[in-house]
Amino acid sequence: MRDLLQYVNECTNELDLIGINYTLPKRWESSKRLTWKYGYCKISLFRNKPTIEKIVISERLLDERIPEHILKDTIIHELIHTCDGCYDHGSKFQSIARQINNAYGYLIETRVNDADHKIVSSIYKPKERKYKISCPTCGKTWGYKIKSKAYKYPEKFICTKCKSKLVRVS
Repeated sequence: MRDLLQYVNECTNELDLIGINYTLPKRWESSKRLTWKYGYCKISLFRNKPTIEKIVISERLLDERIPEHILKDTIIHELIHTCDGCYDHGSKFQSIARQINNAYGYLIETRVNDADHKIVSSIYKPKERKYKISCPTCGKTWGYKIKSKAYKYPEKFICTKCKSKLVRVS
């Protein structure tokens, strides 16, 4: 298992070298629960002044089998969110990401790229979800580990893609 803070130090040193003005969070955490996204930055507002509470990175990325660049891309992605005006994935975020990508050859984007996702998914195969609902119109399917409200009452929910009512599959 990799040391998260060691990689944080490497990433912050790289950002310092090219003059990126980021804010360190109050704390760094890793989480076993983060499976669909690789990290997030928790920012709170107090009197319209943002405070960077914490940055959480998926524990999966600390696994030695995962290439280092995926971990570093994620750490830097979350650090960009701490820059003034980069709390979303708008033009300022994208501009800073391009600057870092050009300087170091990273592939920092607004979301995980498909190649990296395939690498992580091949190591951490998703668990089968036996409770499924789907859209009869477009065919989009959702799976759940437990009998969720959407599974119990699919007729009360609509498809996020085409807005049709959902049906239970299994």
